[in-house]
Amino acid sequence: MAGNLNNIIVYDLETGGFTPGVHGVCEVAMIAIDINTLEEIGRYEAIIQPYQRQDGTEMQYEPGAFKVNGLSVKKIQNGKPGSVVVKEIIAFAKAHKSKSKKPILSGHNIDKFDNPHLDDLFLCHKADVTKHFENDSIDTLKWARLKWIDDPDMVKFNLGACCKKLGIRLIDAHSAMPDTEANKKVLISFLKSLRGDGLSTEEDYEAPKKDRVEFKF
Repeated sequence: MAGNLNNIIVYDLETGGFTPGVHGVCEVAMIAIDINTLEEIGRYEAIIQPYQRQDGTEMQYEPGAFKVNGLSVKKIQNGKPGSVVVKEIIAFAKAHKSKSKKPILSGHNIDKFDNPHLDDLFLCHKADVTKHFENDSIDTLKWARLKWIDDPDMVKFNLGACCKKLGIRLIDAHSAMPDTEANKKVLISFLKSLRGDGLSTEEDYEAPKKDRVEFKF
């Protein structure tokens, strides 16, 4: 493919709840994709220690969130400091620029969920996410709704439903890296379709280790 296009970083966050600025980010996973070859060129993941809000008060972590994502207070206490994780994410973004172009973030329902939480994580550690990633992002939830708008089999458009539609097996759902790996396959399938390469995906995952827990955004 000719031209200087942005590489894509597919990512997922696990959090202590639904509300940015109230519930802390617990875990992050990122996979970088070369926009020309659609091949994986790097990955990053980390569990994040509890940290403070911008006003100096402590972030909250709901037991119900830990039940969904499999984390715990002990696990996140043994994670990395948020300041270190933010620096590592910035370094990961810089390492996967396409020439001078910042990478584009992609994920499932990131416009409403992950992006606001990521932005708040950066602000809490005196950093600006927009300096390191493009302002526009690719939300595969929106792409799925556009692609399958008239498909009677698609009652839901969450990541599990999209994976099932494309024959992608999702293991350890609601864990950051497994969700990111599955979402990478969904995105690549969409991009191949746009390029006229069909909807083929890479190799399937192993059999699921646990069922995906459904919850509403």
